[in-house]
Amino acid sequence: PDVATISGTAKVSGKAGAWSIGAVDAVTPQMDARFAISSTAATQGIPVEPLTNYFASRVKRDFNGGRSTVGAMVTSVARDRGDSTLSAVLRSRATIGGLDFDHSWNSEKNHLSGFIARTRVDGSSTAITATQRSSAHYFQRPDATYLHVDGTRRSLEGTATEVAYQHKGSVFGSVDLKSISPGVELNDLGFLSRSDYRALSTALGYQSSTAGEHFRSFAVTIFGNQAWDFGGVRQFNGGGATVTGTLTNFWTVGAGSSLTQATESDRLTRGGPLAMNPGHPLAYVSGSTDPRRKVSVTARVLGNRDSFGGGRSTTTNGSVTVRPSSSLSVTITPSLNRAFITNQYVRAVPDSLATSTYGARYVFGELTQRTFSSDIRVNWTFTPDFTLQLYAQPFVSGGQYSQFKELRRPASSDYAVYGVGGSTLVRDPVSGLRTADPDGAGPAPAFSVGNPDFNVRSLRGNAVLRWEYRPGSAIYLVWQQQREGYDADSEIDLGRSASSLLRLPVTNVIALKATYWLGR
Repeated sequence: PDVATISGTAKVSGKAGAWSIGAVDAVTPQMDARFAISSTAATQGIPVEPLTNYFASRVKRDFNGGRSTVGAMVTSVARDRGDSTLSAVLRSRATIGGLDFDHSWNSEKNHLSGFIARTRVDGSSTAITATQRSSAHYFQRPDATYLHVDGTRRSLEGTATEVAYQHKGSVFGSVDLKSISPGVELNDLGFLSRSDYRALSTALGYQSSTAGEHFRSFAVTIFGNQAWDFGGVRQFNGGGATVTGTLTNFWTVGAGSSLTQATESDRLTRGGPLAMNPGHPLAYVSGSTDPRRKVSVTARVLGNRDSFGGGRSTTTNGSVTVRPSSSLSVTITPSLNRAFITNQYVRAVPDSLATSTYGARYVFGELTQRTFSSDIRVNWTFTPDFTLQLYAQPFVSGGQYSQFKELRRPASSDYAVYGVGGSTLVRDPVSGLRTADPDGAGPAPAFSVGNPDFNVRSLRGNAVLRWEYRPGSAIYLVWQQQREGYDADSEIDLGRSASSLLRLPVTNVIALKATYWLGR
């Protein structure tokens, strides 16, 4: 099965005086995959998803006429894995609890907010070890003295905090402090790309809404962002400025630039030692026509080049909105990205002779990539109670690798290129397999890298027909379609990839949803 079936869900939400509450619970049954070890063997079944309960709740209390709030949230995922092999790969329980606050004063010109949350995941020692080694944590990093993988652990805990201050007005600004400890894990019911960082974000600007000879309004902003891991290594350091304005004819223009410094990345080697990531000077220009017209257009061009001198990227995107009538609008937002990346990670190869990089060779390549995507939206209001929404998202991306190399020493941008200096690199013209020998006739063993070139294609879409049969109560008929394809194709041909979207394998889902408003 591609997805887990939802056996049932329940949701309650509402407001009583200054209190707001909401809770949702959903159950998915055990899902089994059917397989046969040969064309003549009997079909067998194996669990691939256990019986699971998902729960999320939220409560909030308003004060001071709604200008201040205090809230709490609890989420839980509980899996009944039994004695199946799933206990080795899935956590048995994941719980998150948090408190937050929000306070405004001085006619809401000043705003202070923050939260604190505690996360905990439980499971077998194998599942928790896998969690520690996952891409969100990388506890196995050999040069991170404050982290280590504990193979006996059956739980992992972490704390996330944030406090932010914002001032609104002609002179505006903000300060945001965030901390995500190494053990924070949200991915059972949420999304977390990485833990283990402390970040500071600041912004300061000036804006005017007084119409002048050329501008109705304009704003100038300068900003800065810094981040460190819990070992004190700076992971990000950058800043920039933006200028935006609305002309007297309601057209808008904008421009901006930023500069990030080269830093020692704890993610570039995917769990290996630190490696230097280049900085990126970046600039963009943008503009849009009058959004009140039946046809309006936006456009944006962005370019950057890495500080090491080789990598570069350009992105062109925009949108076209057509409104034939007040009840119908069509919006198309295409985007095209062209990138050349000089330090794209490929794989790690264990080798005891690679003592300078802790017993492994961290292989990188230069990647040339082209990506096209677009969002297409249609909103049609037949009556205030009867509407249709259509959405489609085509996506194609192709990547081609060249000049394979290995990190020569940690915390650097020093690479040893294969095929020069006594090393060898051979490419199979049929399979694309690369075979490298780091020292040619020397003692280091040769190894192979599967063809990393790729061509990814997908088309996702949905249609939502909504009928509000009484105030606050509605019926939704939903159709979802998904098409996906992948090839290890060394040619980057976005046109050919886009033309094949409708020939990809398809998955269709039809859902019916009904809501009923309980109240006076």
